[in-house]
Amino acid sequence: MSCTISLDAVSKRFAGGVQALDPLTLEVPAGQFTSLIGPSGCGKTTVLRMVAGLDAPSSGSVKVGRAPASAPSDAAPVCSYVFQDATLMPWASVFDNVWL
Repeated sequence: MSCTISLDAVSKRFAGGVQALDPLTLEVPAGQFTSLIGPSGCGKTTVLRMVAGLDAPSSGSVKVGRAPASAPSDAAPVCSYVFQDATLMPWASVFDNVWL
């Protein structure tokens, strides 16, 4: 199932004071392929982490389908996120890494 991704005036400031993302408004319609491109440090990964519900915006709203990205529900469309860097636990088995 595909889903619309909506960011409305989203910004992100980290605890150390770093402004990672200035207000961004973006809508990716269901079924559309979109690429985020830009130099290192411009906020691409921050946007993806907020869409995945892994980070909360400092202001604005992020929705996947009609549900907030930070509070997925059983009714929300299924979307996936693949990390840029490996996040495996080297001491754990393949099963345990997949289970986690």
